[in-house]
Amino acid sequence: MVESLQEQEKSFDYKQIFLKALKYWHLFILGALLGAGYAFYTVRYSIPTYSVSARIMLKDEYSGWGQEYFLPGLELVSARNRLVNEIGAIRSFPLMRKVVGQLPEFLVSYYDVGNIKTTEMYRSSPFSVTWDTLINPSIYGSSYHLRILSGNEFEVGKMTDDKFIGESYQFGDSIDISGNQIFFKLNTKYDEYQHPDKLYLFSFNSPDRIAIAYQSGLQIDTEEKESSILIISRSGPTITKEMDFINKFIEVYIDDGLAKNNLIASKVMEFVDDRISTILDTLIVVEGELESFRSQSNVARIDLEGETTLIPVIIELEKKKLDLAFNMSYYEKLVDYVEKYDDAKGLIIPSYIEQGGLLNQVLSNLIQLYSEKVELQYDVTTTNESWRRNEEQISVAKTIIKENINALIEKSNGDLKLLSDEIKSIEFKLGNAPSIERTYYNIQRDYKLNNDLYTYLLQKKASASIAKGSNTSNVTVLDWASNYRVRSRGPVANSIYTNSIATGLAIVSLLVFLLEYFNEKIRTEKDIEACTDIPILALVGHNEYETDVVVIQNSKSVVAESFRSLRTSINYLVEGKEKFCVMLTSSVSQEGKTFCSINLASAFSILGKRTVILGADMRKPKIFQDFNLKNDLGMSNYLINKASVEEIIQATSYENLFLVSAGPVPPNPSELIGSPRMEQLIDELSSNFDIVIIDTPPLGLVTDALQLTKYTDANLYIVRHNTTVRSQLKFVDELYRDKKLGKLGILVNDFQKPKFTYSYGYGYGYGYGYGYGYGYGNEPEKPKSFLSRIFA
Repeated sequence: MVESLQEQEKSFDYKQIFLKALKYWHLFILGALLGAGYAFYTVRYSIPTYSVSARIMLKDEYSGWGQEYFLPGLELVSARNRLVNEIGAIRSFPLMRKVVGQLPEFLVSYYDVGNIKTTEMYRSSPFSVTWDTLINPSIYGSSYHLRILSGNEFEVGKMTDDKFIGESYQFGDSIDISGNQIFFKLNTKYDEYQHPDKLYLFSFNSPDRIAIAYQSGLQIDTEEKESSILIISRSGPTITKEMDFINKFIEVYIDDGLAKNNLIASKVMEFVDDRISTILDTLIVVEGELESFRSQSNVARIDLEGETTLIPVIIELEKKKLDLAFNMSYYEKLVDYVEKYDDAKGLIIPSYIEQGGLLNQVLSNLIQLYSEKVELQYDVTTTNESWRRNEEQISVAKTIIKENINALIEKSNGDLKLLSDEIKSIEFKLGNAPSIERTYYNIQRDYKLNNDLYTYLLQKKASASIAKGSNTSNVTVLDWASNYRVRSRGPVANSIYTNSIATGLAIVSLLVFLLEYFNEKIRTEKDIEACTDIPILALVGHNEYETDVVVIQNSKSVVAESFRSLRTSINYLVEGKEKFCVMLTSSVSQEGKTFCSINLASAFSILGKRTVILGADMRKPKIFQDFNLKNDLGMSNYLINKASVEEIIQATSYENLFLVSAGPVPPNPSELIGSPRMEQLIDELSSNFDIVIIDTPPLGLVTDALQLTKYTDANLYIVRHNTTVRSQLKFVDELYRDKKLGKLGILVNDFQKPKFTYSYGYGYGYGYGYGYGYGYGNEPEKPKSFLSRIFA
């Protein structure tokens, strides 16, 4: 039970902590005002920031009438359209660089220079800066100030020591800046009467740095966890600028995706067009030769066995050679794409290309590895083991693809040789015909072969065109960036005011904590209890009277009641003795030993007890002054055997109260107190008086008080509120624990009750274990403050 009570006493008293903090209310008000002032400045002069967004939806696969023209290649394409791949591609630097390249207005920034803040003017500048070609890129990053003087004249220069220094030019003139010819144009937005002598700022921006900045600031989020809808957003101070960037970004992203998807199909169509052009030229020539031969031979037709049996065979063989040429062209383009690009955008196998199971398998594996790489780049660094393993697997997959394609090309070359040999064999059979028939056959074969091949190539071109046309964008724009998609990001006035005031209060709280933490002075009873187990006998309040003899001259005061309470506690401490000796001491001077000695003696004297005060501080005697007595003869005279007890005892103007002053200052006070004459003096005083009160020098400075403890029945250690420090109290506690100071109690002097506190009594004097005293003083009761009434 006792341990439980001790734990409760040692636990935090949050109410008391709060009341302590209220002592510094003026600091908290100052902190709140400073925080509010900072918040006002921030809100007033901060540049607003806005978030602009757009919504796009990614398709899972191609749609439209053309999808039946693709075989397994369509499945490979849909595999790369997974969400994580698109997020990785959408944040790429090359794409950002393309977007910036199509926004020339981003290359020069214009600003309105104010007294406190500078605001960007996007598409609203009264002037514009242009150039034909930038010769020296060192101009990027430089900025200049401009002042419009009139509708025809302006100044351009720099700020030097907060002063604008520039040169005058005419609008439309060419100005050399860093080796580049720059033109200035006055826009219709300028009003010379609205902003006379207005100063503007413009800067040249590097396209690469703009791309990097927008790449880092672009936010891409999914609308829901499993959704393929992406929200593309950016924050900035200029709404129109962010809207232009996001909309242009979406346009370029869509066009870039289509361009990559159509890359191989376009290359195949170029190959087909080239072959068609060659065959068409050959067909025209052969057709002319056939007409000429018929005209010269005067025959309309020559029947030849090979025309119906062998020539169709040759034509089919030529078609097979053409298919092999298509395949080889695709293989070469595919190898070139795999080597140049590090993504799966162009890994498509159209229907008009011969399908190979192994090639489909290795392409599918490479696409899967690219997908894993995009996922890893959001979770790990490039030095991570998973990242390195993925890079190695991609490298191996590319090698396998190239080896597989090289094998297919080698096989196709072998097939071409076999087809060519077979065609030569058939042509040899036709060579046995008569001369005129053989000539006719050759012309007819060339004509029919080229005509059929021309028709066949047109069919191939149509298939490739259908495939390319069906290769639509994977992106559907749900919401373009517009005013509807604008959200304010700051400054949020309420949040800024709240955070600033909270920060101000937090700083003050930290300051108060440090002041309280490093304040070693005794301020409360708990401070005393934390340092020592010595009981507190009484709390004596602040003396607001001109006299130090408060108990007698202001007997109804709270201070007087405190000493009466102390008197009761001492009676318990001396265990009911009728006559006893009490010593008062402290750690240092100025803690109120003399004041307490006078009033404690007065408290006993008014009970009819013959009480004498012994001024044992022979180094700084002063107690006689409070009674308007002399110090010519005193304790020092007695101790050197120059006076008797009767000669040194002085009667005060108060009944039953006497004084033995310290006397003239001797050269050896400690030796005198330790002499046998000191014991004789105490004995004589004890025999002549009921109560002996000894006022001693500070315990922490000299040993006089310790020497006197052998003559005392009770000892009081004076702790002055907000004066005595903890280390001094701990020193006395060590003496108490070592039993060098017995029958010891603590008297708290000059105790000033905080404005915001709560208590249990009506006065200050109450004892712990030795009796309680309650004051009903004649001081008018001060009205409690509002906070005091709340926390009472």
